[in-house]
Amino acid sequence: KIQIEVTFAENGKSFVQLAASMFNAVSNEYHVVCDIHRSYGSEDYDVLLNQFEKAILKGDVGDIIVYSDKEFLQKYTSVFLDLTGYVNPNQYFRCVMDSLKVNDAVYAMSPYFTVHTLVGLKRNLPSDGEWTTETFLQMSDTPEDVHLLSVNSRSYMQEILLMNRLGDYISWTENSFDSDEFITLLEHLKTYPEENQIHIRSADNAFMNGTCVLRNTTLSSLNIYIEEKIRFGVLDEEELCYIGFPNDSGKGTADVNIESYYSINQNSPAIQGAWEFIDFLMNSSELLTEAEGHSYMPSSKSVFSEWLDYEGAYPYVCHYQSMTAIPEQNTLASENYPVVVIDDNFRNAYYELIDTLRACSTVPAVVTEIVQEELSAFYAGIHTAEETAEMISSRVTLFLGETG
Repeated sequence: KIQIEVTFAENGKSFVQLAASMFNAVSNEYHVVCDIHRSYGSEDYDVLLNQFEKAILKGDVGDIIVYSDKEFLQKYTSVFLDLTGYVNPNQYFRCVMDSLKVNDAVYAMSPYFTVHTLVGLKRNLPSDGEWTTETFLQMSDTPEDVHLLSVNSRSYMQEILLMNRLGDYISWTENSFDSDEFITLLEHLKTYPEENQIHIRSADNAFMNGTCVLRNTTLSSLNIYIEEKIRFGVLDEEELCYIGFPNDSGKGTADVNIESYYSINQNSPAIQGAWEFIDFLMNSSELLTEAEGHSYMPSSKSVFSEWLDYEGAYPYVCHYQSMTAIPEQNTLASENYPVVVIDDNFRNAYYELIDTLRACSTVPAVVTEIVQEELSAFYAGIHTAEETAEMISSRVTLFLGETG
């Protein structure tokens, strides 16, 4: 058999080894082996990652490289193979595929993901569905006893209002950074306190009674989805709206969290075999227990449907006091608590929710670093909002022009 070598840094998990073992059992042509970069002490882990990155840069890696740092995806496209011609994007959720693209090319795949987004009650959100930054700022002007979000620290709001949508300010055709709206947004961000002044716990009734309008939540395992319905007091209603983070398009976006990226070394002598292994782990329902154990959702639509069956095998018993939903085979002992059965209507609704998510725009890591550097100077009072916007625009435009 032709050998396929998978290079990755040890992370305490055995997913790659498990996938390799299962692939080897069914492949007649290829045999996967693991090239594991190990550390022998917690203090050595940073050194390990540094050495691992150097190995990628030098091309001193196997046929497949597995990594968790998204910056690698953007930095080492000269090492990774463009997988666009191998991938059928219709097999996978759009939000995942969009998160994996670099300049419209696909240099990595990932079998599992989670999502961070904003959720609230439909009746408390814009009826026209428009979810721009301007709309968000208008909603921020709430009565003293009502909060738009449960946290109001500057760094938290900066992530939601700015860092999740940096791509909105970039003209990729002109390699420029448009800063017209930037000034207003910077001045608004400066009004938030450095430390959070709102103290609402996830188990409080604030979301149920309308004291807090939106919650920054995660989409992953089904119990978390059910728990949000409990938290907002709409367990038996289709009243929740995963509106996402505001942006220029007016359609909310979600931050897709990828645990591991799988790229192929473009100098691999066994590219077809490397792709067959990645295709196997992307579409194997036999690996579902690994996704469930880490509360990640499958990127493959077909595997996702099987995952829904797996996650919904038992009814979920709902506890309002702790705001938790627990799958239980025998619900007789919990007859005093509401029970959610994962039927076809539930499965279809959750599938549609994930299928319609729009990923936050992705920008080069350098752009993010430039913005963060200049924001620090702005918050420290070194520069005005106008000066900060101008400096960011100048530096980002220069970077985009140099990298083309």
